[in-house]
Amino acid sequence: MPISLAIAVTAAAGGSRWSEVERIDITRTLGGAVWGLKRATGTVEHGLTHVDVRRQRTRIDSFGPTGGFAEYTPDRVTITDGATGESEVLDHPRESFAGHGVDTPWTPAQVAYFVGYTMWTYTTEAWSLQLPGVDTEEDGTWTEAGTSLRRLRVTYPSSITTHSRVQTLYVDGDDIVRRRDYEADVMGGVPSAQLVAGHTEVDGIVIATARDVFPRDPAGGIVADQHLVSIRLADVAVV
Repeated sequence: MPISLAIAVTAAAGGSRWSEVERIDITRTLGGAVWGLKRATGTVEHGLTHVDVRRQRTRIDSFGPTGGFAEYTPDRVTITDGATGESEVLDHPRESFAGHGVDTPWTPAQVAYFVGYTMWTYTTEAWSLQLPGVDTEEDGTWTEAGTSLRRLRVTYPSSITTHSRVQTLYVDGDDIVRRRDYEADVMGGVPSAQLVAGHTEVDGIVIATARDVFPRDPAGGIVADQHLVSIRLADVAVV
């Protein structure tokens, strides 16, 4: 199995420094059409997010109309109301997305699940390539806006919760990830392309602070007039 590209991506994003990181705190700003499609406008767009690097756990502050918080793990989502302090729990959240399409409304717990695993996947992008069971394979090249990118096919084990089991990373000449392709299982497997930018070094690791998601056409191109999700991160702190 050729792993040189995976190693290069990890090194470019901080290398061995990742083994010392426990948590990443960020301020999130989320946009795009998906929140309206999911009837989730005003639920999760702005606030602090705390990502545990060592395990798949995300805390989402400023969640919901009362300014509560949500906690995500792969097997359970907990939402705590900011006014009453009461909690709502959804066990085995992935199962609740059965039969969903792009415009199927989400409950608040489903919103928390989606944001929780995506923030974990993106923020720990280089670290996750090193985890047990992750299989990587170089998959040729792709030209994007006149730039040649190498493709890295990543197959995640069932122990890692993410968009889809198989995804493709597009890496530039500096070994920085510029694009991520996947099929979003929680939206009925819609083919998606995510453009990645705003790479910033914080305390020895590199975090991408700008991501924009679009549908992907059958030829692999981006449907640029359908902006599904935008993610902007600020105030990144490494603990």
